[in-house]
Formats: sequence, structure tokens, C-alpha cells
Amino acid sequence: PMPVRLRQIALVAQDLDYAVNVLTAVLDTYVAYRDPGIVNAFGGMFNALLQIGDCFLEIVSPTDRGHEKNSTTAKLLRKSQGDCGYMVILQVDDIGIASTRFAKA
Repeated sequence: PMPVRLRQIALVAQDLDYAVNVLTAVLDTYVAYRDPGIVNAFGGMFNALLQIGDCFLEIVSPTDRGHEKNSTTAKLLRKSQGDCGYMVILQVDDIGIASTRFAKA
């Protein structure tokens, strides 16, 4: 079977600073990057990428504009009634083979 590599997990948080403080302390890591371009993207959100080995844990949180525009992250927080998982990013050698394999699973 073709290897599947975990690249990134993304979480949605109501309070980005609190989530970052807790996760950096618990996981003994640091904020590797904050993307200023993401603030206006995706309906409006803030983010922080934490380095964990050769992978990343991203925490995103909707801006006030994100809540006003009913962005995907704002909807997900309401639906989950709080912080929750958002997405998993995987790396594969051949997307065609991987897509076929995942479709059969």
C-alpha cells in the first residue's frame, strides 16, 4: 500500500489565544507561524500554526466579520457548541490512487 503522511490537523477555537496557550504548554511546542493573509480569507479568521515534529497543528478562530458573514468556522463552532476538529491534511505520492482507495473504504 501507498504511504499516507499526516501533514496537518486543524482545530476551530472560540478563543484563539486561550487555545494556543493551552496547547503550546501541554504539547511543549511553540507558534511557528501566524498567517496574516488568512484574516480576510475564508470569511475572516485568525490562525496559529504550532510545530509538532515535522507536522503542524493549526488552530483557527473566526473574526467578528467571520461571525457576521456566517463563515464555515463560525457555523462549525455553533454546530459543535464549542471548540472542535476542522480538517486533516494528508500527503500521498499519487492522488489518483489514493482517491480510488479512499472511495472504496
